[in-house]
Amino acid sequence: MKLGNFEKAIYKNKAVIFSIFGQEYIVLYNTPFVKELKLLPILYVGCTTKPKFYAPFNDTSEFVWYKSKDKVNWTEAGRGFKYSIKKEDVDHFLKLKCTPFNDAGMPGPMVEVISENAVVPMGGFPKCPFEDRHQFTKNWSSVIE
Repeated sequence: MKLGNFEKAIYKNKAVIFSIFGQEYIVLYNTPFVKELKLLPILYVGCTTKPKFYAPFNDTSEFVWYKSKDKVNWTEAGRGFKYSIKKEDVDHFLKLKCTPFNDAGMPGPMVEVISENAVVPMGGFPKCPFEDRHQFTKNWSSVIE
């Protein structure tokens, strides 16, 4: 395909190479990239978390989870789209790194996100008002008979 006296496009390995005045530029199309990556604002022990994730032109992605108490020194905590939060993660921040790949195995730019808050233990479930009411009526079945 000839574009002019000074420009030409050569199709090679799903890339377009433009040569302008003897200088070659590689133009990639449909490259994988992460458009959105977010974590939940509150992370509880014993729960499985996954990110809000959107990546067009992406067939596979690599996810790596890290944890840190100070947001400076990070330790790898797991791999995969989901992460099961453990007791050891309490008071740690979580970081997720995502590297997208397309069907040809070409990687896109790595993106990372850090949790807003540290992991907290899940408290007990609140008591419902009807549970208090049952305390006053638990012997009524014997009165009715």
